[in-house]
Amino acid sequence: MAGSKKQHNTKLTGERFYPDLEGGGVAEIEHIERYRLATRFVKESRLCLDAACGTGYGTAIIAEFAKKVVGVDIADDAITYARNHFLKPNVVFERMDLNEMRFPDDYFDCIVSFETLEHINDHENLLNQFRRILKPGGMLAISTPDINVSHRLPSRSPFHVHELRQEEFTSLLDKYFVIDKLFGQKIIESLDWLQRLTAKLVPFLQKLDFLKLRKILPGKIIKDYAVYAINPIEDYKIHELNLHYKNDKFVNLIAICHKKQEWHYALVIKKQINNR
Repeated sequence: MAGSKKQHNTKLTGERFYPDLEGGGVAEIEHIERYRLATRFVKESRLCLDAACGTGYGTAIIAEFAKKVVGVDIADDAITYARNHFLKPNVVFERMDLNEMRFPDDYFDCIVSFETLEHINDHENLLNQFRRILKPGGMLAISTPDINVSHRLPSRSPFHVHELRQEEFTSLLDKYFVIDKLFGQKIIESLDWLQRLTAKLVPFLQKLDFLKLRKILPGKIIKDYAVYAINPIEDYKIHELNLHYKNDKFVNLIAICHKKQEWHYALVIKKQINNR
């Protein structure tokens, strides 16, 4: 995974989502919603990193808003898939261990890293790496499952080696960044009944392409997302939380942060983020 050298092929583990394989619709929708949230904060960024990019479809979404995106992942098969399906003039994919990133200091305007922390043990090193390569005032969008909620799910990933509680997540980020916003996202296990119910409407919605995703994502993902679009179930919505909110229902937490800097410039950045 992100910081583990044990798992370089991930196609059958369920920890990477391949759009040409069946069965990933629910998780794909959850992923897309997180990346759609991130696009609110990467607009006008010159250079963005998608850290632990997986198969690259989230990178492709970010690339619609940033001038250039670099997607990195430790899984060989994921990077190969990403290069074959989502390579664009402003996108580069590289195989890289996040614990040993080969980027200069103060290099990126923004970093997006979803579903990464729970796969590594050394959180401090990862965040220190992110801080090192992020420009002063640069934005970090990062997520983690809240173990207080995720432990109640009927199925848990064996590849999650270190999940955090909300207070641990925010305390960890506070050491390296300024947290501007915190969001929560629910999860449900299956939408089989919903997919059957709306199957007749999906082809029509795909042709309309009102979500403007046709040029970015494969047809299977568009189909899954169309099902969600006509049934905006509460479980998929991302809610902004109070930083001191006692979370008991959002399995995924997403933080929007910026790199610490001189106080007067930090106030300007925070004001810009709050207006988005």
